[in-house]
Amino acid sequence: MKKKSLLFIITLFLLTGCHMMTPEQTLTTFLNGLKKQNARMVYLSYGGKMFKKDIEEDIDVADDYLHGVDTTNLKKEALKKFLDFDFTINAVALHNNHAKIQVTITTYDSGKLLKDWLEDYQARVVVTRFSGAKRFEIKEKAIEKLTNDIAHLTQKDYQSTIYFTLTKKSSWKVDELSDEVKNALTGGLLETVERLND
Repeated sequence: MKKKSLLFIITLFLLTGCHMMTPEQTLTTFLNGLKKQNARMVYLSYGGKMFKKDIEEDIDVADDYLHGVDTTNLKKEALKKFLDFDFTINAVALHNNHAKIQVTITTYDSGKLLKDWLEDYQARVVVTRFSGAKRFEIKEKAIEKLTNDIAHLTQKDYQSTIYFTLTKKSSWKVDELSDEVKNALTGGLLETVERLND
């Protein structure tokens, strides 16, 4: 009798422990995985292509532009802020094997910070060039200031309501991230860069 009871309890535990996550649970796992830099959580919940290579290429382009200026601390500070977002799931719409989830992201206004920093940088270039400072020194000081500005961001005042899409195959997975989602997660950074490039 005891063996049957024990077998029943183990079976029940395995069945309840192995249930398929809902779309909301999958998205929550993905976003928490990003926040914690937990590759396993992200891998288990994300169905899109990993874009690490693209990010590395973007960083290489930025490093080329900066001509040897050390950006190690800048990258560390920026990553800390990008991963320190809050999120609220507002609504879920299901249709067959697809889900569309409305989420509000709250984070630091990196877009505004970049815009303000660039304006300050351009003004400094004019002033310091007349004082005889070398271009490398100007860039070095500018990166130091940007790193410091990012490190001292304290208020999460950028809020954006966006949609994540998920697809169910053997389990729910978050689809490839749209530019709208990437913009929200970076505090409006992509939008600012696009505007500045126009």
